[in-house]
This record gives sequence, C-alpha cells and structure tokens, in this order.
Amino acid sequence: MGWRDALISLAALHWLVCAPLHAIALRGQVPRSPVARTHDPAVDQTEPDSAARHFFSAPFLLVGAFVMLMTPATAAVPAHLVNLLRENGLSEVWVIAVPASIGVIQVLGRLLLYFFEHRFDLHQANRFIPG
Repeated sequence: MGWRDALISLAALHWLVCAPLHAIALRGQVPRSPVARTHDPAVDQTEPDSAARHFFSAPFLLVGAFVMLMTPATAAVPAHLVNLLRENGLSEVWVIAVPASIGVIQVLGRLLLYFFEHRFDLHQANRFIPG
C-alpha cells in the first residue's frame, strides 16, 4: 500500500469509526458559551491573564524545552538504528527486532512505574528516566 492509499485508508477509518463515535458520545452536548467579562480596570491591573501567566511560567517553558529537545532524539534513533546495526554486521532479524523493541520496553517501563510508584519518588524517576 502506498502512502496515498494509506492516507485514504486513515481518512476512511476516521470517517467510519471516529466520526460516528463522536456523534454518538457528544449527542445533546451544547457548546459552552464564553463567559461575558465586564471591563474593570482595577481587576485588569491586578489580575494578569491566566493563560499568559502559565505560558510564561518556568515549569511550562522547561517542559516545552525538554519536549523540543527530546523529540528529535526519539524520532531519529529508531530510523538510524537500522542502518547502524546493519553496518555492524547484525542479522536482519536483530536489525528489525532491536528498534521494534523500543515500544515494548516503553510499555514495560510504564507498567513498572504503575506498580512500583509508591516505592520511590516520582520526581526523582522523572529526572532519571529520560537519561
């Protein structure tokens, strides 16, 4: 299947599965109308915009920087790993199995976190796991 047929298949899947599920699950839901705000200069000066306050906070910017730095490595490693393993003489079975096992190892890691999170500090784990 070429890329065009794959995209058509995905679009059909969305139309045939996802759209009806959303239509059924969201039937009768009324979109919330925005709350009308009165213009009060005293409130505007003392209360900064909630979204802007969060967008420019240190934790938000640090998480954003972490994601932006980690994503290229996460995307590049499996693709380049195939050629690197071939160049080092591994058999085709291992060349495919090693990059494919990354997802399995992630699931195993999530299961370990789920079952053992009460035994260690999650903040420490979040510092250790990306490394």
